Amino acid sequence: MKKWMMLMALSSATLLTACSGGSEQASQSAQVSAETQPAAQATAPVEKTADSSASMAEKASDMAKSAADKTAEVAKSAGNKVAEVTQSAGEAAAKIAAAAGEKADETVHAVQGAMTPAKEPAQPKPPADKGAAIYGQCVGCHGPHGGGGVGPKLAGQSANEIMAKLHAYKAGKQRGPQTAMMAPMAQGLSDADIEAVAHYIANNFK
Repeated sequence: MKKWMMLMALSSATLLTACSGGSEQASQSAQVSAETQPAAQATAPVEKTADSSASMAEKASDMAKSAADKTAEVAKSAGNKVAEVTQSAGEAAAKIAAAAGEKADETVHAVQGAMTPAKEPAQPKPPADKGAAIYGQCVGCHGPHGGGGVGPKLAGQSANEIMAKLHAYKAGKQRGPQTAMMAPMAQGLSDADIEAVAHYIANNFK
């Protein structure tokens, strides 16, 4: 009986020791878990902050690159515009210079033309045979070569001078002692006849 009671006491002691050890281990585990949880909770915000900082840095880098690309594009566009404006201004200046040169040439030609004496328009010459035939009526007084005789010398006179005198005789104007003889002769000539004989005398009797 005593042995049995001693065994029961020993078993109870063993059970108490085991329970006490298990409780102590559980308490230690709970303490370790409680100590580890704040550390894990403190680490999580740091990791989130690091991730957020990296994301912001990447976004800032992308924005800086985009701004640099935009700046380069604007600078290139501005350079092209400046080149176009410069080229346009150069072409306009060249056109103005060319127009000014043309105007200057026209002015020079106009001045030279004004300084050049005007030439008398060439008189159309009537047929030589008609003038010669008319002058055949004048040979008796003025000579075969216009050297003069009864009438005055005709050689050396211009066609205009001779036509002016014949028209005056034809109109009945007094031109000296030969008027009475020359008026009837001139009145028998047409204007074309007067022009023909005048050119014949001027061209052949120098």
